[in-house]
Amino acid sequence: MNWKKIPRHLSLEAQGIWRLVFKTYSMDESGSVLLRQALDCYDRIEQARAEIEKNGLVLAETIGAGIIQRRLNPACRIEKENKTLFLQYWRALHIDLDIPLQGPGRPPLGEGKNDKL
Repeated sequence: MNWKKIPRHLSLEAQGIWRLVFKTYSMDESGSVLLRQALDCYDRIEQARAEIEKNGLVLAETIGAGIIQRRLNPACRIEKENKTLFLQYWRALHIDLDIPLQGPGRPPLGEGKNDKL
């Protein structure tokens, strides 16, 4: 198996990140395994985010006698767990590329209303 070959199951965006990493960094077989795991997590994050955007953070379900129970969308947990794993894999690879994981945090310079240097 050619370990430099882009895994076909990855999203187009993750495949682009794979290409960028291999173009920018020297990568051995063990590094490619970590990169694949990181990009699997990246795709799960994106899938979970799409689910949350579609159905919301909180789901409501009727549980007998018209009682509505609200619960956190399970995709929130999937997103959180995969962000943690992605960052662990990314740090293990010692890669210094800015991959756009959206979510809480400061916006990049130029996107905030009070950006000043």
